[in-house]
Formats: sequence, structure tokens, C-alpha cells
Amino acid sequence: MALDPWFNGPKFYGYLAHLKPFLESYMTEALVVSIMIEAMRMATLLAAPMLIGALVVGLLVSIFQAVTQIQEQTLAIIPKMGAMMVVMAILFPWFLSQATTYMSGIFTNFPRYIGG
Repeated sequence: MALDPWFNGPKFYGYLAHLKPFLESYMTEALVVSIMIEAMRMATLLAAPMLIGALVVGLLVSIFQAVTQIQEQTLAIIPKMGAMMVVMAILFPWFLSQATTYMSGIFTNFPRYIGG
């Protein structure tokens, strides 16, 4: 995966050009990509239970609306918001432990990321 030539020129580094070898040796593309992939995985892991709860409640409300022919928008959104809040309240300790573990790993490895 090659960088755009603009990133290797003096325009990009500017007054930090003397740091180019230092920056390239520690903060590699692979490291940045792995950190971002892990961040996206964590965001998906934390958002999924609430979204699944909203999906299930939304499906049930839609079936109820189709059966009773009630087409009220607030009937669709309020239960979804309530389901998301209930799921978050129930799983909050797990959310907190997952986020704390992730951020602890980031902060613990921070000196390694910047080359210290």
C-alpha cells in the first residue's frame, strides 16, 4: 500500500521535515490501520446491542401497526427509544468494562505508538 507522493514531499512535512525518518519508523501505516480497525470493531460491538433491541421493537411495532392499521409516527419511534434506553441501562456495566479495557490498552501502548 503506497502513499500518495504528496505525503512524501516537503509540502506535507513542512517545518517537520527533519522528523520524517522518526515519524515513519514508529507510526507506520499498518499500525494506524490496526488501531482504526480495532476502534471500529469496538464501536460496532458497543452499538450493536442497542441497535438490535431497536430493530426487534421496531419490527414488533410495525407488525402491530399493520394489523391494526394505525399509522402513527410517534407510535413507531417512542418504543424504539425506550428499548434502546432499557438495553443501555441493563448492559451499561458491560459497555463500561469494554470501553475501559479498550482505552486502557490504547493509553498503555501510547509510548510504543509514538516511539518512546
